[in-house]
Amino acid sequence: MTDRPASTPPLSGQIRLVPPRRSPPALARTLFEQQRWPEAEAAYDSLRRQHPDDPDIAHRHALTLLRQQRSQEASQALRETVDRWPDFLPARLNLAAVLRHALRRPAEALAVLTPALATHAGNPTLHFNMGRARQDLLDTEGALDSYRQAITLDPHHVRAFSAYAFCSHYLPHPDLDALRDWVTAHARSLVRPGPPLPPRRASPPGPRLRIGLLSGDLSDHPVAYFLESTLAALQRRGVELFAYATGDRSDAVSARLQRLVTRWLPASALSEVELARAMAADRLDVLLDLAGFTNHQRLGTLMMRPAPLQLSWLGYFGTLGLPEIDGVIADPDSVPPQEQRFFSERVFYLPRTRLCMSPPADAPLPSPEPPLARGGGLRFACLQNVNKINPRVLGAWQRILDAAPQSTLLIRNRQLSQPDVRAAFEARLDACGIDRSRVELGRPQPRATHLARHDDFDVLLDTFPYPGGTTTAEALWMGVPTLTLATPGLLGRQGQSLLHQVGLDDWVTHNDDAYVARAVALANDRESTLATLRHLRSTLRETARTSPLFDAEAFAGDFEALLRRACTEAAGARGGPPPAGAS
Repeated sequence: MTDRPASTPPLSGQIRLVPPRRSPPALARTLFEQQRWPEAEAAYDSLRRQHPDDPDIAHRHALTLLRQQRSQEASQALRETVDRWPDFLPARLNLAAVLRHALRRPAEALAVLTPALATHAGNPTLHFNMGRARQDLLDTEGALDSYRQAITLDPHHVRAFSAYAFCSHYLPHPDLDALRDWVTAHARSLVRPGPPLPPRRASPPGPRLRIGLLSGDLSDHPVAYFLESTLAALQRRGVELFAYATGDRSDAVSARLQRLVTRWLPASALSEVELARAMAADRLDVLLDLAGFTNHQRLGTLMMRPAPLQLSWLGYFGTLGLPEIDGVIADPDSVPPQEQRFFSERVFYLPRTRLCMSPPADAPLPSPEPPLARGGGLRFACLQNVNKINPRVLGAWQRILDAAPQSTLLIRNRQLSQPDVRAAFEARLDACGIDRSRVELGRPQPRATHLARHDDFDVLLDTFPYPGGTTTAEALWMGVPTLTLATPGLLGRQGQSLLHQVGLDDWVTHNDDAYVARAVALANDRESTLATLRHLRSTLRETARTSPLFDAEAFAGDFEALLRRACTEAAGARGGPPPAGAS
């Protein structure tokens, strides 16, 4: 799933602000700590005029602007602080954060951070923030190197650890065995857990199963797209649902989700211990972690084991390496038996699919005619996060375009609206030898428009080894097929699993050459391809609607049955988690 940044940049993690050296800042500090931002701004504005040589006061004044979402003013104030006190690291880190998060200028953020290596090379937060900027700029190897540096300097740097694990999947050929070993070896010592909770033994669930959902993406986010209809169906089945929203975003989707749960707890401001105690008080049968190593994760809370059974599902796709996570929920297509080894957790299998997409309420009917019917060559498209479009993918696309000279490629993503990222991606296209006249780079659109614009292209080209999830499911709903390449792992086989649910197994390939050959055949056999695309435009939505991928009632039945069975097994193991191994 996507990694969506917060709208307001947080203070950079693990910053030790310079303590006040005089008594006058006391009132201003109190206002700051109480988050009374306009009053704190006025107090610090007065103080910085009285004490023009104090970098802490200048820095805190800038942060009051930032907390009021006045990003341009904050960036200017922070830049002035950095220019005057180049070695004052907190201001440099927060200037980079504003440039990255609010102003979407990661190249400038990296330029601000790099000089600090001369005097602060031992600061892990510096390396972590450089990794984030490098990841924004599509430099996966450079980002991973920065995250490694941060972890070496601070083995308890949870955000760097999470970013390293997540970012590893952008590599052209990730070593999932090595990643499992690395995560498992380090995860247990990553977080210092809080005081132990009163022990609670697992027990067979009662008539109303009590399910907890831990996520930072309970808003307009792909996680919610795959959650909403399932929660509604579970609610109708009498399941009690408890949502712990660790993100700082709330919107109309959040409001709809709140109506589907027994309890909704805004948890972004809660400590790990406070959240764990709240969960324990709810006496859950099972806690589902939907975050993993993504934004707003709460590994420390999970390590306190607030529920007798804790499973990973939906929001992440790899092992978490924690003994407190008892299992991962998958399906037979995404994790064949021989690939259970990629997880330290037990693999629990749903019978058909691990994902159930909520039908988009604002989707128009599919266009009956694909673009190919209007003349010209086959119109390929990719709507993925551009970090997924690695040199291996581009190499395949270059071969496709060369062998199908009439075809074109549309690449559309919100990142391409950012000049720094667009420039980095254009340089990557040039390095791979792709004829730029054959490629159109599109900008982001509201979801309703995005769905309607599926009539702009004939076939989606999936990325690999990090394929699409939401984009593939939405395209199926709009009558557009995706050509995918299945690679090892729960994530790598995601496209395979999605397409299998709607009977499009012949759109799944298993190596680079087969992927290229299938795309070239589609582009060069115009008559056959046009007939196939017309058929899919007229039938695929109904096929999808009645498939396991969109049938929330059937999915909820499978899901509840699996969780009840898992809880009963855990209770049979003397209140402990079930043993590792196949389900």
